[in-house]
Amino acid sequence: MDLIGIIAEFNPFHTGHAALLQQIRRHYGPTVPVVIILSGSFVQRGEPALFDKWQRTSWALRAGADIVVELPTVYALSAAPFFAAGAVRLAAAVGCTHLACGTEIGTAEDFMHLAELRANVEHFPLHRTSQTYGTYMTRQLQPHLSPSQQALLQAPNALLAGEYALAIQRYAPHIKLHTFCRKSRHDQQTPTNEFASASFLRSALPTRGLQDVKKYIPPAYQEEMQHLIRSGQYTDYNRYGDFVLYAGRRYTAARLQHVPAFTEGLEHRWIRCVTQAATWDNALQALKTKRYSYRRLCRMGAYVALQATRELFVQVYEEGPSYIRLLGNTQRGRTYLKEKNCTLPCIYRPAPFMKQGAPLLRRCLQFDHAATDLQYLSFHNPQFRQGLADFYHKPCILP
Repeated sequence: MDLIGIIAEFNPFHTGHAALLQQIRRHYGPTVPVVIILSGSFVQRGEPALFDKWQRTSWALRAGADIVVELPTVYALSAAPFFAAGAVRLAAAVGCTHLACGTEIGTAEDFMHLAELRANVEHFPLHRTSQTYGTYMTRQLQPHLSPSQQALLQAPNALLAGEYALAIQRYAPHIKLHTFCRKSRHDQQTPTNEFASASFLRSALPTRGLQDVKKYIPPAYQEEMQHLIRSGQYTDYNRYGDFVLYAGRRYTAARLQHVPAFTEGLEHRWIRCVTQAATWDNALQALKTKRYSYRRLCRMGAYVALQATRELFVQVYEEGPSYIRLLGNTQRGRTYLKEKNCTLPCIYRPAPFMKQGAPLLRRCLQFDHAATDLQYLSFHNPQFRQGLADFYHKPCILP
């Protein structure tokens, strides 16, 4: 049986996401199950999602998905190559036969060809260059590409599709990549007549609610999303930034050397900037250089706030995902999961696995739980800042 995978954040869910699910249904048919590999409490840009993972799971299922599983936080908070590798390996463990993604340009064949070239590119020299990863890879590949292929390296979603292709080639060659055309970039700050980016909506919703952006939210979710904003059940990024700034001041230079992504003596610059800055945004502006992208610095802030260790990340990258955390499903999804033997333990309730699971599995789950606790503690309304949400939330089950 075919199973279509989508790697997503849905942060927040908007009409562009709904359109992608509709396109997939039209292409593969109404009965083929669709699984979402969803970034949970934190997302790849290095901060908590605007709404919690169970709310976003509910929106995905009601829009046409059948199964939603959580991408472990270690991968969700990683640079593109490790983010893609973790998500593809998890998709393979669930049993995906196809991986669908939206891109600004390019076909699946283009990205698989790019992956073949990538396999011959020298590994990114973290300690010997002042370039970001994206700049380095672009310069290495450009001489081998035609002008049209070079354009694939300039669009963010196309770059990510290239990482998916490389991960498929390395870890799951049986999976077929399928690309769908996007009509806007994920980080575009100006909406079009039809769609708005998630970045634009995250900025607009907390300050204006649904005013002026209603057309970009599926009608069935508008009242629900408005309630979440009015009740303060969303991440307050200023509050979260204060947590990062405080945590950053508690680290010594020696301790920062054991945190992921801290290289080349950045720990000394880090301590100086977070000590002098009044806000996390101020610290980011002081830390930013050509070598360190804004997103990488945001992820480093999350690592500090969550007390991440380089040793855990390296081990998870090498061994791959160790569990499938189910966030929700429909009847069709339940039928698939009963008939299909997943290659990793499927977690419906985390408590038993925290007691009996393998050591690495328990450590990854603990990191997921820490991320959820920090997201909830960052919510705008104190009423919703309770801890241990991972233990009292059940998977979202739809008929």
